[in-house]
Amino acid sequence: MNSLTSRITVALLALLLVGLGALSMTALSMLRSDLETMLGQQQFSTVRMAADAIGVALQQRIDALAQLGASLPSAPAARRAALHAHSGASGRYLGLQLLGADGTVLASNGIDGVDPALRQAVLADGRPRIGRAGGGARAGQPEQIRFVLTIALPGADGGRTATLTAVSALEREGFLAPYSLRAYGQTGGYMLVAPGERLVLAATSGRIGSAALPAPGSNALVERFVAGYEGSGTARNLQGVEVLASAKRIGLANWYLAAALPTQEAYAPVAAMQQRLLLAAATLLLLVGALAWWTLRQQLAPVQRALRALGRINAGSAVPQPLPNSGRHEIGALIDAFNQLLATASQREAALQQSERTLFDILEHADGYVYLKDRAGRYLFANRPVRTLFGRSMADIIGHDDSLFFDAATVAALQRTEAPVWEQGQTVRTEETTHNQHGVAAIYQSVKLPLRDQAGTIYAMCGISHDITERRAAEAALRIAAISFESVAAIVILDARLRILRANQAFSRITGYLPGTLDGRRITLLDAAQPGQPSYRSLWRSLRRHGAWQGSLWQRRRDGSLFYASGSLTAVHDESGQVSHYVCHLLDATDDARREQQRRRDELAQREALVREVHHRIKNNLQGITGIQRQCAAQHPDTAAPIQTAIDQVQSISVIHGLRGRARSASVRLCELTQAICEQVAQSRQTPVRFVMPTPWQAWHVAENEAVPLALVLNELIVNAAKHGGAAHDGVDVRLAPGQQPDSVCVTIRNHGQLGNDYRHKGPPHNGLDLVSALMPPAGAHLDFRQEHDTVIIALECEPPIISRTDPDLPPPP
Repeated sequence: MNSLTSRITVALLALLLVGLGALSMTALSMLRSDLETMLGQQQFSTVRMAADAIGVALQQRIDALAQLGASLPSAPAARRAALHAHSGASGRYLGLQLLGADGTVLASNGIDGVDPALRQAVLADGRPRIGRAGGGARAGQPEQIRFVLTIALPGADGGRTATLTAVSALEREGFLAPYSLRAYGQTGGYMLVAPGERLVLAATSGRIGSAALPAPGSNALVERFVAGYEGSGTARNLQGVEVLASAKRIGLANWYLAAALPTQEAYAPVAAMQQRLLLAAATLLLLVGALAWWTLRQQLAPVQRALRALGRINAGSAVPQPLPNSGRHEIGALIDAFNQLLATASQREAALQQSERTLFDILEHADGYVYLKDRAGRYLFANRPVRTLFGRSMADIIGHDDSLFFDAATVAALQRTEAPVWEQGQTVRTEETTHNQHGVAAIYQSVKLPLRDQAGTIYAMCGISHDITERRAAEAALRIAAISFESVAAIVILDARLRILRANQAFSRITGYLPGTLDGRRITLLDAAQPGQPSYRSLWRSLRRHGAWQGSLWQRRRDGSLFYASGSLTAVHDESGQVSHYVCHLLDATDDARREQQRRRDELAQREALVREVHHRIKNNLQGITGIQRQCAAQHPDTAAPIQTAIDQVQSISVIHGLRGRARSASVRLCELTQAICEQVAQSRQTPVRFVMPTPWQAWHVAENEAVPLALVLNELIVNAAKHGGAAHDGVDVRLAPGQQPDSVCVTIRNHGQLGNDYRHKGPPHNGLDLVSALMPPAGAHLDFRQEHDTVIIALECEPPIISRTDPDLPPPP
């Protein structure tokens, strides 16, 4: 078996055997499956025909019993005689019984009683029933299976008034004989089963008597048949023989007929085919083995000749010569390749020497310090940087240890570092501080690894070192800068897209953000967007334009609270002059800002108190003027009407000063102004003026320079409505509501009356509307008149800049 030809032949035969075996097993498995399906279908077809025949026979006996019941005479004695004639030893049945609907025995012969439940079921639906009547044994004979047939007899009125029951024995019924004696196949047979009682009523053995089915759960296929399954399957019987079985229900009796055939008989063709396949496979293996051995021996003959030639070459000291080759196939190609390998061996030797020279050149020009040492610590190789460092030639370095170049402490430290390389074969990475013979110190980052021969023995150590003295000095400077970075002021480093790269502890303490949680996020998340301070967009535009920014603005902490930040932003440029980073310095000046805000609030409170006093005195003076005007009207009745108009106008102006005297600033709210004018007109004109405003309501403030004109316009419109609507027409309705346009408010005035065709006429009859037209602002207000039935509707819609949502005098919140 050491021959390659023999091993290949055996391997080929083994593969062929495995392939043939797998193919045979697959084919036989598929054949068995197909045969099982086909035999099961044939078997079930046979059982179905037999079960249908038994069902037809049972139906015939039910029909005969129905004919007997229809022919029974009405006289009791005659009925008993008729029943006796059809039962007993000479009759067709073992016994007959006629029962009334109430269970009264009308006539009986050979039956002691009938199952009441069976009889009630027949009376309920009129359908005949077949049940088991129990067994009876005769002397010297086995127990026989008896069954009852019960039918309902109709009365004269069409109802079911009586039942007729007949008892029969299976052994006396000829319709079971063909199936109880006939075999199915050579070793199979039939079986008639009552699944409700789990009894075998008849079997191929010829015995008719009660035999129990296997215990529940012991045979899965039997349990499926008992549960009502109709079809085929494979299982093992009580004797342990595997059988192919099929079952079909007999509906009239709730029985089923089963047929079973041992699988050994059923699948006999498969077994025979398997034997023939094995014989054919064995013959094929012998033929293929012999042919393969002869073919391989012929094909491998050049290899044998080449091996003999190699043996001669290995035994002698001559230069290897090309191997003999006479083949033109793969083996010949292999020998040719070996001959080419021999031809290029010298070339590879030259290439190896060239590779060594190339490696030496690379090590010579490497920036790091590369050297080799033997186990005694003597140098075997030193590249150009090492020779430059020591100031020696290669010949002066090789063969000497470190004591020639370093002081005693450095030599001892180097020996401790290199010990794990020699003792455990470890690769050591470390930093070394050396002092040469002149006391000059240097720091090196070194890697020292063992070099092993083919046996795995460490014969040398390779060291690669880099001078990191300047880098350590730079790192020390960076540590000092890092300590300076962690100052009291918050310092943030941003990239050119304003994303946070790094922030110190002071920034975390001021803003509440943990270190590192803001990395990569834009610093604009701190923007509090307070009124009166520059936006981030304008701030960054200024920064990009001038390269620096300094100022103060409100910012938002992580918990949502505000703080007043005072600081600066400086751009950092790269070598090309482009902005690469921004450096931000921040100080928390919240306390100073709050003190400044408190100072401003105190000044504002003093100013407001002074303003309120001034407006209060102006209001009092205006009220004095209205008193003088009323005295003039009383003394000169013919001027009462124009004087009253002047009084109304003066009072509308006094309303403005009254509101300003109560407010905390000079701003006047539109809702308060309209309500005050309504109250003033209602009092002076003695007319109901109802003011309505929805709730909740957003306060709108009137521009300071438009407060007096707007008050005069509202006064003229409401006075005109009160004059024409009057108390006789249920007064005037004034409503404040949002306007049709965004950020607008509409004042609607309703009163009873009619608009004339000349209501926009300029002249004395309409001097009130002329005043309104003269006082209307050029922008921000619109007046509309319309008539709805007998109601005049005036709509005054105001929008910015006449009104605004915020009070410009209020300081921003802290």
